Amino acid sequence: MKKNKILVVEHREEILKRITDILIELHYIVYSTNEKNKGIRLASENNIDVILIDADIMQGSGLDLVAELKESGDTKSIPIVLVSTPYKDVEFIEKSNALEVDSIIFIPFDELDLISKINTALKIKEYNISSRESIKKIKNLEIELDAVTLVGDINLAHFLNQKIKYDSLIRTDTVTGLINKKEFFERLDIILHEAIEYEDSLIYVLFEIDYLNDFKKSFDKKVLNEIFSSISDIIKKNTSKKDLVSKFDNDEFMIVYKRTTEDKVEDIVDDIKSNISKIDIFVDGVVVKFSVSAGLVCVKYKYSYRRDKIENEISESYIALMNAKRRGVSSVFVYPMIIKK
Repeated sequence: MKKNKILVVEHREEILKRITDILIELHYIVYSTNEKNKGIRLASENNIDVILIDADIMQGSGLDLVAELKESGDTKSIPIVLVSTPYKDVEFIEKSNALEVDSIIFIPFDELDLISKINTALKIKEYNISSRESIKKIKNLEIELDAVTLVGDINLAHFLNQKIKYDSLIRTDTVTGLINKKEFFERLDIILHEAIEYEDSLIYVLFEIDYLNDFKKSFDKKVLNEIFSSISDIIKKNTSKKDLVSKFDNDEFMIVYKRTTEDKVEDIVDDIKSNISKIDIFVDGVVVKFSVSAGLVCVKYKYSYRRDKIENEISESYIALMNAKRRGVSSVFVYPMIIKK
């Protein structure tokens, strides 16, 4: 069985040793360094599966290292997890999102959180590989479609159906049927353009299961999929066609509401939380209960607003979600209204 390779770039010796010891105990092949340039060389030469990067390495140039790795053909597709001191500002979150950092671990970190983020990053790499293979299949289908202009309607319909199947595969989450993160940002770009043009508000809500890491440790994939599917069913019942609903890579659920008020959305969020808390999942004759917390942000756009990165629009939602989780189980944190001019 192939062992996954993890690269750790961390300038704090005690943290570097702790992370390395944990990963070695889990039977990963670990490469480690406290130097930026050596990290780049190790990443490009060793077919690395996941990279952990200290955000504060070399006087805070961790994000510069991320940018270099994302620009290189050898390393641009490797999932990256940032290791950072807590309470970073919005600008840090926005830059991380813009660089497509896959997740962030705040120090002092919990061992289970580290393991969960590593596992999620490995799943992201598997998903990226699967997506590239699907895209290749689609391109091959398109070539075949071009070559079958003389075949009957039945054969042509078969090829078209296959193309639709693969298009759906790379745009949706297979467990919940919701659109994935990539498709979400493509659709958000359209909604955001309209909001800016008509000076409307958008309300962003980010949900996550409480104690998600404990659930991932305690239950197998089948149970987790049942939980995610049940949550998505509740969310679908509390959204309409005009709302944008997505399942993100790190198992968050994102909803963007438009043409409504913050008070109404707060009531909807309360209903979603309440209904989710009533769900019963049976595992070996035992009832499993769970809850979600949410971060809510209302953004008022002015016509003069010019966005640079579409990913930046949800950075405040992550901050709101982190604040909700600090309050306890089944919590909601409402970020102060933002006016973007």
